[in-house]
Amino acid sequence: MSLSMFVTNIIAIIMMAYSIIQLLPRVSRRLRIVLWLYIPLAGSVTGILFSFFSTPFFLLGILLILFFSERSFRIWNMSAALLGWMWCVLSSYIGSFLVSLMGYRYEQTQASNWQPWLLIAIALPFTCIPSALAGKWLRRKLHANPDFVPLPVLRLFFADVAVCAGIFLLNIIYGYTLGFPPTVLILSFLLFSAFAFVHLFLYRNLYRTTQENQRLALQAQARQSLTEYTRRLECHYQEMRRFRHDYMNLLSTLSGYIQARDWELLEHFFQTNLMGAGHSLSGKDAQIGRLSLIKVLEIKGILYVKIVEALNDGLFLTLEITDEISCIDMDPMSLSRLLGIYLDNALEAARASREKELKLIIYQKNDCIVFHIENTTPPLPAPLSQLSREGVSGKENHSGLGLYTARQIIDSCQNLSVSTEYRDHLFQQILTISHGGCK
Repeated sequence: MSLSMFVTNIIAIIMMAYSIIQLLPRVSRRLRIVLWLYIPLAGSVTGILFSFFSTPFFLLGILLILFFSERSFRIWNMSAALLGWMWCVLSSYIGSFLVSLMGYRYEQTQASNWQPWLLIAIALPFTCIPSALAGKWLRRKLHANPDFVPLPVLRLFFADVAVCAGIFLLNIIYGYTLGFPPTVLILSFLLFSAFAFVHLFLYRNLYRTTQENQRLALQAQARQSLTEYTRRLECHYQEMRRFRHDYMNLLSTLSGYIQARDWELLEHFFQTNLMGAGHSLSGKDAQIGRLSLIKVLEIKGILYVKIVEALNDGLFLTLEITDEISCIDMDPMSLSRLLGIYLDNALEAARASREKELKLIIYQKNDCIVFHIENTTPPLPAPLSQLSREGVSGKENHSGLGLYTARQIIDSCQNLSVSTEYRDHLFQQILTISHGGCK
């Protein structure tokens, strides 16, 4: 092995470490440091001593390190690491394939002083750039919606990636034992390329199917909430009809007392019958009826669920919707999750407070849609600036992921801004959505 080949092997291992770590959705800084130390050191030492035969143990070491990552992202991290390694292998085979087309054999490349640098120059853009872009996309998707791929599908995805990695390993070891003749290099390149393109196609369709299923599930939930909302309106309408009928009878009785000039019975009848009947026009349905101005079904659904929850909990709810909301320039799924997080926190804080007040105001202002959420709350256990950090919660025995997830959704939408204020046991959050769009 020439000095150039040795140096370029070290560079290739560092490129592999970069690609794998870039693809990881979420790992702690400590694990990143461990991976940066393990991959170059273990890859160099085991590669020199045992060549490609050490690769299975090298990969198992990476998976063992990632097993100690955050549980909710463990399968994602392990799958991404294997994908990063396979992508590096494919990039290496692209370079080897091109060099073999030039008539150079594996043994000649090992002894050459310039061919290894050509291999690195070819593999570098294929390795680092796609992994950085793919990792950025994956982190953005998972931050916006950590459950955008269901757990059973994610486990199946990891099993598929592991099987592919095993096929890659067998092919590499078999090619090494033969000395990587040009025919083996060409066949390996074609095999790995076919694997890559077929699985990219499958994963793309799987992602689209999953997103469509989540969209349909959200629509089904909104439709169910809308059905319940419509049923309540119909009950309210029937109650209004009964009230009108009863009220006409009451007015007829009232007319009789007036004609008889019986003021004492008139006063008694008014206090015991008319005043009580007037209260039937107020209550839960009056609050729910204001949702008729919300025309976006997904948002109407989540608001209906939270309003009914607040009313059933006996909170003093104030709901004001001053304008008709027919279109919101934001992904309905992301906005529903964001409103759900904020309203859940507001409901829980209001229930724990002495005043038990919750206010929700929705209006349009200068081509923007504003959601104003305000609630009474006990004293905050942490400073306001720390509540959106991961692991920090305003509630006991909670993971603190709610507001952190909300912050990730907000960061992924350029046209969404949030103002938060806490003063005198009153917590206020104002979401403003302008015309723009999510990244």
